[in-house]
Amino acid sequence: MKIRNILTFAACVSLIGSPLTISLAEDSTPAPTKAAVAKPSVDPEKAKWDAARKKANEDPDVKAAMDAAHTAQEAAHTAQVDANKKMLDKVLEIDPTLAPMVEKEEEKLKPHPTMAPRPKPDPKPKASPKAKKAASPAASPATSPG
Repeated sequence: MKIRNILTFAACVSLIGSPLTISLAEDSTPAPTKAAVAKPSVDPEKAKWDAARKKANEDPDVKAAMDAAHTAQEAAHTAQVDANKKMLDKVLEIDPTLAPMVEKEEEKLKPHPTMAPRPKPDPKPKASPKAKKAASPAASPATSPG
């Protein structure tokens, strides 16, 4: 019995108040295939945008600006956390009976265990394995004099 038939039966019961005699025979319509369920084709403008954005993000000036923005965001976040900690310390100083609430707020300030810090950009770009292989002396056949 297909789920659709069961849901149809349940819908009829809920709308009319009594069960109807319905056919639970197999549908003649085939189940949708993965190709039929696949996402529609990408918008050409979106594809152009994505390609241009990817290329722009490879530019050293853009990378530097993005890294500077990220560093500024991290500094702002750190400053906000420090300010919140000082505020919570002051709340405890003013009213020690609020310790349970302060502890809950301090838990919120801790970094989430699944969040890893963003890796720092490598100052020296790594050479590709092909470039390393070509540069190594072992890669070229040794020639004997003679």
